Amino acid sequence: CVGMAKLKGHFVSYISGAFLVATLLLILFMAVTAKVGMTVVLESPAEKWTSYDNSTLNFTFTFFGPKKADCILYIDNNVSGYISTKKKVSTSIQANKSYSEENHMWSVTCVSKKKHATNSSWFFYDKTGPKIVWVGIFGANTSFGNNNTTTSALDITAIANITDNGKGVGSISASTTSGTCSIISLTPIQKGYQVNITCNYSNITDVVFLTLFSQDLIDIGSANSNTSTQKIVVDHTLPELQVISPTDDKIEGNVTVSVIVADHNTGVKDVTLNGASMSLYEGDIFAGNWTIAYDTTMLIKNGNYEFCFTAKDYTNNSNTICVTKYVENNNLLTSGFK
Repeated sequence: CVGMAKLKGHFVSYISGAFLVATLLLILFMAVTAKVGMTVVLESPAEKWTSYDNSTLNFTFTFFGPKKADCILYIDNNVSGYISTKKKVSTSIQANKSYSEENHMWSVTCVSKKKHATNSSWFFYDKTGPKIVWVGIFGANTSFGNNNTTTSALDITAIANITDNGKGVGSISASTTSGTCSIISLTPIQKGYQVNITCNYSNITDVVFLTLFSQDLIDIGSANSNTSTQKIVVDHTLPELQVISPTDDKIEGNVTVSVIVADHNTGVKDVTLNGASMSLYEGDIFAGNWTIAYDTTMLIKNGNYEFCFTAKDYTNNSNTICVTKYVENNNLLTSGFK
């Protein structure tokens, strides 16, 4: 029994000693690991969109490891900067080379005591605002042109596509110099939206400007913006007509019919006499003398006839005036129209 007790005591002492040695080895291993283990944690612009160029953007990271380290910044695998740092200190470095507007890979490698640690991420450099493309401006008597739209409508609808090749379209607004405009819908399309705008130009006869403004989404820096403006000639005014010949109440044979037509907004598009086109004789489309040769012998018989002049401007405003003339010819009329 005494022998067994001594054996048991030696066994316990052996176990206790082994445990102590294992504990010391573990502590030593942890100390060595803590001494030589290194990590680089990237903070900004990790997976971000930025509008800052290399003179403004800070590449920020934290080094974990020995007390000090020398670190190198790489952009797209090209050396772009150097800095020395201390452990557990958030450190910033700026790139010494410019970079283009696109997605880039960036990394930081830190070296200390002949060991190194590396980490990498990406960022997107974006300095371009959203793209605005006008699809059209629609409404009664509306002619959509290359930044020169004319309309006689009280209400119009404008449609445009707004897209962004970066993070996306952030905001959209519409404004007009006269009248009222509002965005009624935004329909998602690839990389952006189709915007639908309604405008009211009641009681306005003027040149107005419809402007779209849009900003993109940016994580670091200021949002990029873009504007696009459409010139719209709003014209509700009818052309003015004044018959200048013939002046006599009675006409015969071949006569020259003339009318002065004025439209100071969009100009006169065409003038007709009883449906037959007249020609611009002198002046211009804003104020001119329009004429036509008229053969009264083509009428069926003598008598009173109505001569109606119709002028239309470039916004399709139309105005008509009529005069009555007595036609008297000595010949026998066999064909024609009244």
